[in-house]
Amino acid sequence: MKNLKRIIALVAVFAMVLTTVSFAATYTDIPADSDYYEAVETLSKLNIVEGYEDGEYKADQNVTRAEMTALIARVLGIGETAKNQMATSFTDVPASHWASGFVGWASSSNVVKGYGDGTFGPENNVLYEEAVTMIMRALGYEVVAAGKGGYPGGFIAAAIQSGVTTDVKNAVQGTFANRGTIAQLLANAIDTPLVDQFTWNSDGTGEFIKYDGNGYYDYKTLMSEYLNVVKIKGVVTYTPFTAGTAYPYNIDDVEKVGIVVTDTFESANATVRSWAEAVEVEEDVYEVEPTVFNIAGTDAADYVSRSVLAYVHENEDDEWDIITVVPDSSRAAEIAFSIENLADPVVADSEKVRYYKNGADKKTNINLAEEFVIIVDGDVVDDIDPEDYEDVNGTVTVIDNAKTAGYEVVLVNTVVTDVVEDVTATKINFKNIISPIKYADDDMKVVIKKNGEIIEAADLVENDVVAVTGNEALKVIEVLTKTIEGTVSGTKAADDSESGKAYKIDGEYYNVAAGVSEDDYAKLKNGYEGTFYLDKFGEIVYFVGTADLGKIAYVLEVSEIDEDKWGKDGIEIKFLTVDGVKTYAMANTFKIDGELAGELDEDSDAAKAALDALVDDVVKFTLTNDKVAKLYTANEDNNFEYVTSFEKEWSAEDKAFGNKDIDANAVVFSINVEDLDESFATTIADFVDEDEYVVDLYATADTDADADIIVTAGLDMMIASKAEYAIITDVEETENEDEEDIFELTLMFKGEKATYKTTSEVYDAIEEDVAIGDVVKVKINAEDVITNIVCDLNVVRYNDGYAPVFTDGAIVEDAEYMLAGYAYYKSGSKVHILYDEDEDPEVVKFDKARRIYLVEATGRNKDGIKVTEASANDILWDKDLTIEIDDEEDEYDGKDVADVTVELTNDSEAEFTAANVFTQIIATFTDEGDVDMIFLIAGEDDYELAD
Repeated sequence: MKNLKRIIALVAVFAMVLTTVSFAATYTDIPADSDYYEAVETLSKLNIVEGYEDGEYKADQNVTRAEMTALIARVLGIGETAKNQMATSFTDVPASHWASGFVGWASSSNVVKGYGDGTFGPENNVLYEEAVTMIMRALGYEVVAAGKGGYPGGFIAAAIQSGVTTDVKNAVQGTFANRGTIAQLLANAIDTPLVDQFTWNSDGTGEFIKYDGNGYYDYKTLMSEYLNVVKIKGVVTYTPFTAGTAYPYNIDDVEKVGIVVTDTFESANATVRSWAEAVEVEEDVYEVEPTVFNIAGTDAADYVSRSVLAYVHENEDDEWDIITVVPDSSRAAEIAFSIENLADPVVADSEKVRYYKNGADKKTNINLAEEFVIIVDGDVVDDIDPEDYEDVNGTVTVIDNAKTAGYEVVLVNTVVTDVVEDVTATKINFKNIISPIKYADDDMKVVIKKNGEIIEAADLVENDVVAVTGNEALKVIEVLTKTIEGTVSGTKAADDSESGKAYKIDGEYYNVAAGVSEDDYAKLKNGYEGTFYLDKFGEIVYFVGTADLGKIAYVLEVSEIDEDKWGKDGIEIKFLTVDGVKTYAMANTFKIDGELAGELDEDSDAAKAALDALVDDVVKFTLTNDKVAKLYTANEDNNFEYVTSFEKEWSAEDKAFGNKDIDANAVVFSINVEDLDESFATTIADFVDEDEYVVDLYATADTDADADIIVTAGLDMMIASKAEYAIITDVEETENEDEEDIFELTLMFKGEKATYKTTSEVYDAIEEDVAIGDVVKVKINAEDVITNIVCDLNVVRYNDGYAPVFTDGAIVEDAEYMLAGYAYYKSGSKVHILYDEDEDPEVVKFDKARRIYLVEATGRNKDGIKVTEASANDILWDKDLTIEIDDEEDEYDGKDVADVTVELTNDSEAEFTAANVFTQIIATFTDEGDVDMIFLIAGEDDYELAD
């Protein structure tokens, strides 16, 4: 084990211990390095723009003219007032339109003027020049634009001159403006000096004031006048999680940060002006007293030692809250690398930082400024020596906040990772190297965070992986939650791993973190399967799983290979695993229970005999280069063992065979002795209550029940959980060999039509119910006989809500595995299904369905039902989702056809009339809630609309 006990006095900047710094982003598709990040983040925090339910902002999506009026109202701080404005004078914007108030306000305020023919075009995509014109009018620049030629060129020229179009990407006159472009325009606009015309001439001209702070008039913007927001620029010099001599002082309030303000953007706000006299970044900002701001839910604490742009406002307590904070991309630049790649010492008169880039042997240079500061874990120091950090995880971040000659800050952050052993009333104990932390000590401040939230010590649990920084006065403990699950499938040499190896798990290689003991990492061999906990640097720090035993399997068969692809004789072994029947070649040498059991080149007969002895037993195995290298039999030393064999009745309620309790997640190996390749693995849900089974029971160390592995030859039918939904296309009554009444049912099943006979018991059970058009789920035995109709989903009977589902032998009402109703309208690949007219339609995404069936029926129990399989692209709104009735005076389900409402969308291509009513739809879902199969049932007789 490497010695980490020299890591003392860790005074860290919390949240800056990442290998690569990554700041929080509101939207998944607008990361911190996006062109629109600052604009979208700022406007989002100001409640001017918003994203979608899927977490994306969708910058490439176009904006409508109606949406643009709402955005203009919001940047003027009157969103709610404008929303309630009176109806407009435009003929195509009635009072019922969602944007009527916004459009009416914009029109009365001269922000918009319409097309001149009495229309506004609310749903038309806004052109770039239209958006610019609306914004410039809102800023008061119409008189300026008029002097430059008016619409559209004059407005664009005024926008360019005033900076409103700065950083706008790929937007030109005559093209639609998307959400990214609009966000950048608005973000620029809120910080643009306002213009006000105060004299008018008879010819329409006049004089105007530009509130740019030059001369008699103050600096005024939309932010200062309407949004009560001030924009500042500055360097974050301390956070709640910093200490030491790097900063003038530390604070106890975990909700505040300190920023040395370097620019107030000429704000007229007197409070802001008094903060600082335009402190230059080139000066030593660490000797300037910072201004304290409330973090207010932002990630401002993550930006320590960095130049930022922040939008702040004064709250009711006369304190300043940060609304949003973003990197100052115009000034700040940084390079980060792992501390282990620091090549040479850095001292007070150094001119460069030298490091190994991306693991290269050649050193890369970073030029330092003439005056720079070195900060190690929150302390200003005179030098850093890479030899002092050989056993420490951490990062070096070199920061340039001035973009002048060289980088001014060398920021070193170190971290110790460990695993919680337990928590007492006064201290936290750890499994590996960290000494107990006395969190109840009045002389020490302990801050514990998980997923960004501060938690109590009592909330920690055994095996929590934590990153710890701090000194005798302050400890910061962050609970790490990143894990991976998988199996070690290979290794390679890695000098920077504690064990000297990197381990391949799920296709990626992972190092072992410093501090993990040899006793622990020695377990990480090929076949180790479990959950691996990763530290801040993506290295394995802790793991739980099945030590070196690999996958569990039932041995079906052992056979000889006359000649493999290399021309050698060999042996292959056939397993039944949870993933089905698998056949693998044996390695040339292999072990059973840790002992050498076979050498194919030396004695293949003895090797095969050793394997033959395992047939019909449960084992665990590991692979090396896709060959079986190790086998483990059922015994206590191998963490699983044989329990018993007997014939007992299954109790579904007790989950037990006789007096043996079965784990709810038990693996069931169903062996087909007639055809081993037809064997399969399933779950206890497929045992029939009160039926008797011959079983072999095994138990692993992972269960508290008597058994969690079951071997049986009794499940020779198609298991219900493996079956698919089908639709009955034909029903015939006949007799079996014993002259008992049975059905012959023709099903559209697994994409094809097939006919199956039922048992007489099934006939008796469903005689009154089965009919053409029913959606069913069946059990079919090895002789292709239907032994049970598991789920009778009669589309007529259950078309007014969630259909019942057959579960554990009983009908369960209101199950959420199926939805039956009728198509209400279509939007793209989404079809909205209405099953209760008092509820909003449910949305089913057709392009996500595994199978889609088109069912055309002239009536139930009649010949001629036609079922075809389709894809989402095959579905036509006007053909497949409607049923045409010729006579408009006809009634449909007791309603006059003329009363049936057809809702159209932009996706509709056909012209519809009241003579079109809607196809019934049944959608089935997986246990995870994903759409599985869809049945479109088109037919008049007996297929009725939901009430």
